[in-house]
Parts: sequence; structure tokens; C-alpha cells
Amino acid sequence: MHMRYLCGTAIALLAATAQPVFAADAAASDSTETKELLGNEIIVTASKREQRLIDVPASIVAVTDVDLRRRGATELRDILANTAGVNNPSAGARSLANITIRGVTTGTVSGIRQNTVQQLYDDIPLDPTANAGTTNLRLIDVERVEVLRGPQGTLFGSGSLAGALRYVTRKPDVDTASGRIEGSVSFTKDGGTNGSGQATVNIPLIPGKLALRASGYAFGDAGWVDNQRTGRKDENGSETYGGRATLHWQATETFQADLSWLYQSIFDKSNGGSNYDGPDHNQVTIGRVDTAFRGRNSIVGLNLKYDAGSFTVTSQSTYHDRKLRYISQNGYYFPLVTGILSGFQNVQEGYSSDISPNNGKIFTQEVRIASNGTGPFKWTVGAFYLDADITAGQQARSPGLVPIIGGDNVVDLNIKGRQIEYAGFGEATYTLGDKIDISAGVRVSRVTLRNDVRTGGFLPVFSLAPDSYVNRTFNQRNTPVTPHFSITWRPTQDLSLYAAAARGYRVGGINVTSGVGGRRSPPTYSSDSLWNYEVGVKGRLFDGRLDFALAGYYIGWKDIQVSLVNNIGQYTGNAGRAHLYGVEFEGTARLTDHFTLGAAFNFASNEIAQRTEGLGTAAGVVTVVPGDKLAASPESQANGFAEYRFELGKTEVYARLAARYVGPAYTAFNRAGARFGDYGAADLRIGADFGRFELVGFINNLTDSAGKTSAGDATFAGPVLLNEKVAFRLQPRTIGLTVRANF
Repeated sequence: MHMRYLCGTAIALLAATAQPVFAADAAASDSTETKELLGNEIIVTASKREQRLIDVPASIVAVTDVDLRRRGATELRDILANTAGVNNPSAGARSLANITIRGVTTGTVSGIRQNTVQQLYDDIPLDPTANAGTTNLRLIDVERVEVLRGPQGTLFGSGSLAGALRYVTRKPDVDTASGRIEGSVSFTKDGGTNGSGQATVNIPLIPGKLALRASGYAFGDAGWVDNQRTGRKDENGSETYGGRATLHWQATETFQADLSWLYQSIFDKSNGGSNYDGPDHNQVTIGRVDTAFRGRNSIVGLNLKYDAGSFTVTSQSTYHDRKLRYISQNGYYFPLVTGILSGFQNVQEGYSSDISPNNGKIFTQEVRIASNGTGPFKWTVGAFYLDADITAGQQARSPGLVPIIGGDNVVDLNIKGRQIEYAGFGEATYTLGDKIDISAGVRVSRVTLRNDVRTGGFLPVFSLAPDSYVNRTFNQRNTPVTPHFSITWRPTQDLSLYAAAARGYRVGGINVTSGVGGRRSPPTYSSDSLWNYEVGVKGRLFDGRLDFALAGYYIGWKDIQVSLVNNIGQYTGNAGRAHLYGVEFEGTARLTDHFTLGAAFNFASNEIAQRTEGLGTAAGVVTVVPGDKLAASPESQANGFAEYRFELGKTEVYARLAARYVGPAYTAFNRAGARFGDYGAADLRIGADFGRFELVGFINNLTDSAGKTSAGDATFAGPVLLNEKVAFRLQPRTIGLTVRANF
């Protein structure tokens, strides 16, 4: 999809939505929309059963569909930017998002290790295996987003080491036809024109029995970083398009089925890095590496639910076809290889290509049984199965290598892997006198990994023969146990205090170059795990005008998966322990019927608890000792908003100003490497809601902050600069208009 076409589509949507809706009944709206009225309570399903947010013994943020629209949130980074204790210190590209919670991270990228935060699309795990990237779905037709801070290993398994994000979608309505259409156009300072369009329709096919809900969307960002070496303008543009459909069958009063399909494609034209030391608003790069990223996700799910009276049986079957492709060109391996072979006397700038695919075909099946009723004893038991076929690798070619070794093969790495997981889990809660809840749960998993690796090329094998290959097979088994315990006291229905302890883990993996070219690295690395202990208080006071939540936590993290360095190169291993602790707060005050204030902040600290030598970091090989700091973890964050709404005739007019601050962080351990963070930003939105029609003007990054959201250190091959030191900055000031209509 070309940017010009996309912007034209968005403008057409703006025009199309304006005409028919003014004549419509101003009181009408999408029948499935979540209403957020004064005094309403948010219901969440983070524990796989419906609960009031205030009753869940965990630190959870629930962002409703109303909140999403008021914020203008359309993607993952919009949620993370306004949630205390949650970060995205990623290397720019949407396909490479790196979600962190409570500082549980060792760098700005996860590499090929499993993420520390699990994402779930309804009940579907999006990243249950190790992979080079994070699934980054657009927030289209979403009922709410739940951000769960702290390990969720009991209910959600591996990959929820530090927490989880759940995207709860709107379900089809079998009684009422409805729909929504939206278009947006914006302009970025020193960049280009951005456009987006989306539409949703709900159609009852058999009233009361069968309904279809479908959505489609397209987003295009023009970019704003110029490459001075190649002359490319706005090279960090991106294009995203996709769709989703759900067929809901209410067969009887006790049995229902949902068949769902989702597709999304992302194309990032570069990673968006710009010169670290340049002037704030001179967002240019002179990098030798031209990069691009393509990600595609196709998900089919079948959810069956049967209400047996005293309990409900739920089955979730999912097939996920995921493809991620990283492409780099121009001068990456060429100067490296020719420099090594010629003693750095024959370093040339020339064409080379590096293609790194990471694909997965993942089947998951979960069956669980949960008690019904309002009695004092509630329970959930279930079983989970995962079967994932993973193909990954790296293919790099440099034509200039031919006269030196007779071939152009720099790297040829092919991985065929399979991960199988069986798990059983259970959770029970007993309520004493409507005041005290005592909960306990446990999950026992069996994870088996097998990887067949074929390695060739000059760099990994250190052979001048272009057809030299090494074949190896790696196997690994883990049996993690992840319990949790909590106690909740409710002195009133609108106030709760809790204490909780939970364990989380993520799976281990392989070192693909182990045993190749003289490397003595271990063939595999093990899972790491942590215990999280926290206490908290939640309240809803003054007839619902004040909501607040306060939590404090301590985390003990062991067998941390890190990059280590041996005699020849880097590998992943388990090393050391760390302590993390902090406090989180969120509050919303509805001061009047028209004026609302909100604020959130967190203070976090961490320290290494065990000496570890030979850590491979972006700043070089380092040794860490007790008291040193983890990488990529800001110690403070704060955000807040002020919103004023009033009636002008039959039209509701509103203005919302939101601001945020992110504290400083570093790319390497113990505050070494490139510094990023330590910036503030603000967004302004002014809108008019005519009932079925809404018009919103917005300015993102109101003060045109050039804050560094992440960074990358310079890398060298001998005296040859491969990658310059770069910063990934906020999108410059962007001014735009959004029109949406319900019918």
C-alpha cells in the first residue's frame, strides 16, 4: 500500500462520514460500546473469570474503549507511554517492540530470547515461544486493554515473567446491527503526511442466534528521519494493514461458539535510528546499514463455552502463522569480511545483503473448568497444550567476497525448531464473611525444545570454502512450577487491601553457533525465573468520584538470561541474580461532572546481587558486581491528564491535555553505554461529539520534544565503523484531524 493511496483513502473516509450522520438520531450509538458513566465499575477477566477491578489482588490497569478513544490510542506504544512501570525501550521498529514491566530486562532488545511480558489476544497467547520480535497488533474494535504488572505464570504460563497484556475484543451482538467508520489525516514536522482508515460492522445473521462482527484497517506513517549518506528522505516510514472477523453462534442458553480470524501486516522501512550526538531536531543518520522489517500475523481461533449450571467449561483452540523478516543492505558484512581478510587494508563500501527470517506455526489448546455462583468457594482448573514449529536463520551475501574466497557466502544459518508444552493449572479462592479472600494456585508445565541447525558461511565456520557447513541438533527439557498466593481484605465494598506472592518464568533456548568454528559456548541456556512479592491498596471513594491504586513490590530474579562472551564471540547463558523493588500509583479524580484529573507514577530501583564476568553488552565486555544496575530500566516515570467536557446544545465538547515524563536509562549494565530517557512530552486533543458523529483535532508531542525513547551504541570491526551510535526519538510534533461515525 502506498502512502499517497492511504492518505487519499483517509480523506475520503473523512468526507464520507460527514454527510449521512448529521441527519441521524444524535442519541444513537454502537450498541456494543462500553459506557463509562460516573460510578460505573470496571469488570476485568485477568483471572479468567469476571471480577471487579478493585477485587483483583494484583496491580492491574484497565483501559476501556472510551479511554482508548479519548487518548487517541491505536497501537501498543500508545498504551505503554501512559502506564506507570511499563516501558518500550525498543530499537525503533514496530516489529521489534520490547515490552518491559517493573524493570525486568537486560537490554533494549530481547534478541532471540523469549519476551518477559506475554501478550494475549482475548485468550490467545501471541508470543508463547522465543522469537526475534513482539507481535504488535493495532487496537481496533477493542473493548479494553488489561495491563497486568507482576508475573502471571499460574494462569498464562511462560513468557509472563514480568507481567502480561490482554487485548479484550468486542464480541458480536446477535440482536442489533451496528457499525463504525473512522478516518484520520495528520502532518509531522520535518516529515510527511500520515493517514489511517478503519471500519467495523456488526450484522445479526439469525437474530438472537448468529452474528458476524468484522473490522478492517490501514495505517501509514510517512517517517521523519533522513539518511544523509544515501539521500533518502523520511526513511523510517511504516505501513500497517489488517482485518479481523468473529462469527458468534448462541446455540442455546447454555452453549455458545466463537470462530475468529485475524490478519495483520507491518512494513517498517527502517529502524528509525538517527544520529545520537546531532542537534535534537536534526534527525538524520549516516548509517552504513539500510534496514527494513516485515511482520505478518494470521490467527484463527475457536472458542467454545458450555454453562453446566454449577460450573462453566471453556475450550480455546488457536492456530497462529507468524512471519518476521529483517533485511539489511549496503556495507554491513562487506567491510567486515574484506577488512578481516585484508588486515583492514581493503575496506570497501559496497553492496551486501542480510536476510534474517523468523517464522512460526503455532497451535495451542486450552480447556478449563471454572465454578459458577456466588458461594464462598470459587475454583478454576485447566490444561494447556502448545505445539510450535519454528524456522529461523540468517542469510548474508557480499558479492565483493567472490575474488577473495571464490564465493559470496558470509553467513548461511538455518534453524528448524519445535517446541512442545504440556501444562496443568488450578486456582482456588475462599471468602471468609464477605471480607477476606484467600487464594492459591499453581501451574506445572513440561516444555520440550528440539532444534536442528545447519551453519555455513565464512563468519560462523571460519572456512574459506564457500560450501563448508556444520550440522547439529540441540535438545532441552524444562519442568517449571509457578505457584501464586494472595490474601485480600475488604473493609468496605469500595476499599480493598491485598498481599500477594507469585512466581514467573520464561523458557530457555539454544546457542546456534555452539561447537562451530572453535566456539566453546554451551549448546543451550536454561529458563530464568523470579518471585514477586507485593502489597497494595485499591479504593473507589466519594460515590465513585475518586479511584486510586497503590502497590509496592520486591522481585528476586535468578538465572538471568544474558549475553556472555567467550574466546571467539557472544552467546546466551544464565548468570547471576538481581533484586528489584518499587512503588506504583494510579488515581483518577472526577472533580465535577465536567472536569477530570488523572495521574500515575512509579519509582523503581534494582541492583545486581551476584558477580558476573564476561557480559557482552552494547558498550563492550563488562564485569558486574553486587550493587550494579540492570540495563534499560528507568527508575522513575510519571504521567497525568486533565480533561474538561461540557454540553453545547446537543453536542458534547471536550478538551484533554496529557503529559508524561520518563526517567533516564542506559543501554548497558551499571549505567554504562548510551543514555536515553529523561524526557517529557505532552499531547492535546479537542473534540466535538454530535452523537453518531465525532470530530477530533489533535496535536501529538505538543512541545516538539526530541526525547530519546531508546538508543544503540556504535559497533566496530577493528577500525571499521559498522553502526553509528544512534538514538530513537519521539515522533516530532504531529497535527491532525480524526472523524468517526457510528451507524
